[in-house]
Amino acid sequence: GDINPQRLAFEQKQIDELASRDRAVMDEIASSNPDVEAFRVGDPNNNLEFAYNYTTNRALSDERIRTAMFLATDRALVAEQHFQGLGRPNPAVNWPFSAWALSQEELSQAPGYRQPKDQDLADARALWEQANAEGHEDVDFRVTTVDFPQYVPLLEWFPAMLNTNLGTEKWNAQAIPVTSLLEYNNSGQASVGYLGGWDQWNSPDPRTRFAQVYSAHPEDGGRGTINFWKYTTPTMEGYINDMFAEFDNEKAQEIIKEAQRFALSDAGSGHLQMVGGLTSWVKWPYLNRAGPFFITYGTTISQELWIDQNDPTFQGKQRPA
Repeated sequence: GDINPQRLAFEQKQIDELASRDRAVMDEIASSNPDVEAFRVGDPNNNLEFAYNYTTNRALSDERIRTAMFLATDRALVAEQHFQGLGRPNPAVNWPFSAWALSQEELSQAPGYRQPKDQDLADARALWEQANAEGHEDVDFRVTTVDFPQYVPLLEWFPAMLNTNLGTEKWNAQAIPVTSLLEYNNSGQASVGYLGGWDQWNSPDPRTRFAQVYSAHPEDGGRGTINFWKYTTPTMEGYINDMFAEFDNEKAQEIIKEAQRFALSDAGSGHLQMVGGLTSWVKWPYLNRAGPFFITYGTTISQELWIDQNDPTFQGKQRPA
């Protein structure tokens, strides 16, 4: 939505802080208000990925086609197009979970993530041809997103990226009302998958959220409450069981990293992980808090704050009526 009313309220000190993913506006606020403190924070709920139908989609159930898609995805382009350059490649655990996620250094060497992309694209096109992907119908490659204004550009550049990199015209996209998304995902109506943000990372320990996506569906005895297309492999399930059985955090972190490495070798294990963004955050210096208000991890951290009325920037603060 339009951030300008919030911007005005912040600059008039009616509110004490503001966060947004709109880089241009937030940069302008910081440059226009030299007293303001400005930050860019890795936000695990600011991401873009394509959760795809690994199991019953006629095209993507073919390992060669989904691997070609995984390799052909240009994550540097995704960061530029969707995050205004403020993004980093994401493994299966979003990168702000620095102790749990694969490192950026490791990702930079991984197929699908490494730059330049010459080898990945050569491998992707070879797999695409071997699988006779051109023999599938266009509907098998129809990516679905929702009609949020910030997602509308995805309809053009995301399929164009895959088409260009795979030498095809098969990929296409559609937008549906956000109110229809859950029904669409649950119904499996010839579904290819959902392209958008995947949030609900609400704990500093990402194991439960990871399992909601990568574990077997509850109907199959797993923890995958948002595993809409019922992806499951014995290897991933084994990692998930092991990470929950481990009470030593460092050992659990190593197990979940092995699970992420497996996902890299498995075309993302039903989720085409791409990029996690940084959220811009500004606040007046008189406001002191333990951390950004938009990352609470289910704790009271958002309440651990105080206002220093002796700070020079407190002058002009508008008190509530």
